[in-house]
Amino acid sequence: MTITLNNYPAKVPVLVLPGTVLMPHAHLPVTISDPRQSMLVDLAIKQDRLIGVLQSSPLETLFTSGCLAKISSFTELDSLKYLLVLTGLVRFELEEVPETNPPVHPLKVRYMPEDSTETGEFQIVEDRERLMMLLENYFESYNISANWDEIQASSDEKLISTLAMVCPFEPVEKQALLETKNLKERCQMMTALMEMAVFKKYNSSYQKH
Repeated sequence: MTITLNNYPAKVPVLVLPGTVLMPHAHLPVTISDPRQSMLVDLAIKQDRLIGVLQSSPLETLFTSGCLAKISSFTELDSLKYLLVLTGLVRFELEEVPETNPPVHPLKVRYMPEDSTETGEFQIVEDRERLMMLLENYFESYNISANWDEIQASSDEKLISTLAMVCPFEPVEKQALLETKNLKERCQMMTALMEMAVFKKYNSSYQKH
């Protein structure tokens, strides 16, 4: 059966990943070693391979918005220890408060239908050359090495989603990026976050001299 927004499950097992978000249509490799979360992975594998990804907040509570994922591949490394590759499908909001952190039972969620209509076929980045220059400065500020050929070849959607997931933003910033209305707003917010980060790094370095 083809899985569409209309037949996503009302309840899904949910993984809690500190400092990590998953965007729709993006891919996330992750190792699960917590026995409680591994049991949820085992449940998802036995059912439809659908599982939620939720970020924990700095206060050790849970954010209420996450992303439904398909377990694209998995390797059982040991008893109740998995190496997963997750593919983001659609964002969701929790409709119930979990009794434990991390949750040990599937949770009721509400999906965001706008994700099912967005594709990477339209222009999201208004000035790609300007973004590339900002990326160079940002990566240099944080001593991040990058494959520029791969970056240049990426679609706007893939580029924005990947950067939002892997750049060293604060957890609340990553969550804000996940919760933006659409891809264009996500790009605008991420650009602003990078510009502020570069300015702070430059200003700090200047003051030291």
